[in-house]
Amino acid sequence: LAGADQRTRDLPLGLHPNALRSLNPAANWTVLIDETGTCFDSTIRDAKSYDRGKLVAVLVPEGKYLQNLTRFHATESNQQDIEKAVNTLIQSKCGVLGIPVESLAISNCNELWLSCIEDLLELIVRLLPLEGQTTLNLLVEQRGFFTPNQSPLLQKTCDDVLHHLSRVFPERAKNITINPQFITKDDHPWNGYVDAVAFLWGGSSQKTALKKTGWRDTCLLGTKPETLRNTLDVLGRMRKLEPEEWNELVMDPAAENPNSMVAVLLDLIGNEARENEKLWLEYLQYVQKHLYSKAIDLHQLGRQTAWLEKYLPEEEQLTPRLRLIWLTTRLAEANHHGEIDLFPEIHEEFEKLCQWLYFEDASLVCQAMLHVAVALTDEFLFEDAQNVMDYWKDIPMEVPGRQFYGQIRSTYGQLAAFSGRNDEAIEWFDEALNEFAKLSDAEQKYGDRLQTRAYQLIAMMDSESVDLEVLNEKMETYFGVALPDAVDILAVSSEPAFKYAHHVLLRYLLYCGSDELRERYLGWKDQWQHETGHPWELIEFYRALLLPDAAERCQFLRKASEMARTGGATLKLISCVILGGLYFEDASCRNELAQLTEEVIALLPALGAQRIQILRDQLEKPLEPLELAKAILPFNFH
Repeated sequence: LAGADQRTRDLPLGLHPNALRSLNPAANWTVLIDETGTCFDSTIRDAKSYDRGKLVAVLVPEGKYLQNLTRFHATESNQQDIEKAVNTLIQSKCGVLGIPVESLAISNCNELWLSCIEDLLELIVRLLPLEGQTTLNLLVEQRGFFTPNQSPLLQKTCDDVLHHLSRVFPERAKNITINPQFITKDDHPWNGYVDAVAFLWGGSSQKTALKKTGWRDTCLLGTKPETLRNTLDVLGRMRKLEPEEWNELVMDPAAENPNSMVAVLLDLIGNEARENEKLWLEYLQYVQKHLYSKAIDLHQLGRQTAWLEKYLPEEEQLTPRLRLIWLTTRLAEANHHGEIDLFPEIHEEFEKLCQWLYFEDASLVCQAMLHVAVALTDEFLFEDAQNVMDYWKDIPMEVPGRQFYGQIRSTYGQLAAFSGRNDEAIEWFDEALNEFAKLSDAEQKYGDRLQTRAYQLIAMMDSESVDLEVLNEKMETYFGVALPDAVDILAVSSEPAFKYAHHVLLRYLLYCGSDELRERYLGWKDQWQHETGHPWELIEFYRALLLPDAAERCQFLRKASEMARTGGATLKLISCVILGGLYFEDASCRNELAQLTEEVIALLPALGAQRIQILRDQLEKPLEPLELAKAILPFNFH
C-alpha cells in the first residue's frame, strides 16, 4: 500500500499479541462481534457500571482454526471453561478489540448499539494490517430488532465505514471488502470466544481474570474511538495532530500503561516531534497557554510537561530562543508545584541565554526573569528575588511591553507583601492594575487583573490601615457579585478557574469576615467539593478552622497536611504548618511533626532563624493554627 498507510502500520511493537497491530496480514478474516451490558442509549451516563454497554470484536485470520465451542454461553459456563476459552484466544494470534458505548459522543438517540458497531469497525479497518485485497466476514450477534432479517442495515453501516475510510486512505478502502450479517448466538462455533471476552470485560466479578489477560487498554479500550480514529487518520496522512487532540491522548488514563494503544500512538507522535522542533513547539505553546491561565490543573500540567521533556528535540536542534522558552516553562511548572531544585540546576544556562537574547527578545527575557523571581521567593530568598527584579524596576515600558511591565509592578507588590510592607504592596498592585487595564487583549487583561486583584486583597487583609468597608467593596469587585452570593457560589464549587478565588474568600472569612458570612459558608458543608493541587490544601485548612466540632476539624487538618506533602519544598512547609495546627488540637502527631519540621528546615535553610525557631518551638509551646500560619507563611502562602 501507499507510504501513508505503511506509516500507520509501523507502530512500535511491544503490544499485546492480540492487539490488531501485532497481527500478520491475511486475505480473509472472520470478525465476530458481541456485546456486554444492557444500556445502549443516551441514559448510559446514569446507568450502573455493569449495565453500561460495551462491544467486543474477535478477529480470526484465514488458516487459523479455533477449537469449536458448541453452544457455549459464558453466563452458563463455569470459570474454568471461560478461562480455557480466553487462554486459547491469547495463544492463538487472533485479534481482540473492544470499546465502551459511553466513549461515544452521547446524543439523545434511543439506540446507540449500531453506532457503536460502526465506531468499532472504523478502528478495525484502520488498525488491521493489510497486504492486498482483504475480506472481512463480519458476524454480529443479533440484538432486539437487529435480527438476521435486518442484515441490510448492517451492510449500510459497513458501507458508511468504508466511505469514511476512503476520504483518508483511499487505497486502503479499495482493498477492503466487508460481508456482514447478523447471527444468532449458536450460528457459528467460534461465537463463544467473543462471548467469553465480553463476559470477562463486563462482569464485575471477573476483574482478576481480566487483569491476567493484559487486554485492558491494549485491546479493550476506554479511549474515545473518535480520538483514536482521528489520531490514526492524522498520522497516516502525514499531517500534524492538533494540540487539542494531542492533549486528549496525553490525558487519557491509558497513557500510563506503556503497552496501551494510546501510549503507542503518543510514542509515535513523540518521535516525530523530536525530529521536528516546529511540531514540538506547537505542543509547548499549547501547554504554555494552560500554564499561564488562571485555571491550572497541576495533574494535567505534569503529564503535559513530562511528555514534552521525554521527546525534547536534541539540544543542537533547539534555537537559543526555543531553549529559553522550554526552560521557562519547566521553571514555571516547578514553581506551581513548590519545587525548588530546578533553578539551581539550570541557573547558569538560564543566565547565559537571557544575556544572549536580551536585545533579540526582551519581553521573553523579562518573562523568564519573572519566573526566576517566583522560584527564589519559593525558597524564601526574598532579597535575591528583589535583586533579580531591580534591573527591570525603572526600565521603559516599551522594552518588555505593557503586559510584562504590569507584571513587574505586580511582582514588586508581592515582594513588598512578603516583607510585611503591605501598604507599599497595595500601591504597587494599583500600578499593575492600571497597566493591565490598558491591554488590548481582553483575555490577557482579565487574567492578569484577576490574579493581581487577588494579591492586593490578601495584602489588604494583612494591612492594619485598610478600612474594612473599602476591603469589602474591593472583594465584591473581585468576585463580581455581592459577598453572600460569592459564598453561595464558591462554597460548592470545584471549578479550577475558581480555586484561587475560593482561597481568597476563605482567607477573608477567617481574617475579616462576619459571623453571618462564616455561618453561611458552613451551611453548605454537606455540598463542599474536594479537589487536589494548590491551593486546595489551604482551602481545606481554612475550612478546618471554621468547623466548630474538634474531631471534624482535626480530620480536615490531617487531610490538608497530607495533600500539601505531595508537593515540593514550599508545599511541604505548608504541610508542616498545617500539621503544627493539628498538633495544637491533637498531640498524638508529635513524632510526625518533629520529623517533618526537620525535613523542611533542611529543604529550606533560607527560612531564617526566627521562623526555624518558631517551627521547633511548636512542639513544646504550640501556637494556634492561624497564629502559626501568620508567623511562618508570608503573604499568599497562607
